Amino acid sequence: MAAASNKSELMKVTAREWDRIYPLLKDLPEEFAVLPDEEGVSIKDVVVHRAHWIG
Repeated sequence: MAAASNKSELMKVTAREWDRIYPLLKDLPEEFAVLPDEEGVSIKDVVVHRAHWIG
């Protein structure tokens, strides 16, 4: 995937990526979403981090 070079492109990439990941996350039980991996990072941590940067 090529990097976005302006805000409009970034918004399009963000929407496209959200459309890809949402079906995987929508039915994920919260207990699993907050379960840390071997490095202490959970799915929720990653999603929140990305949401912060998108904002």
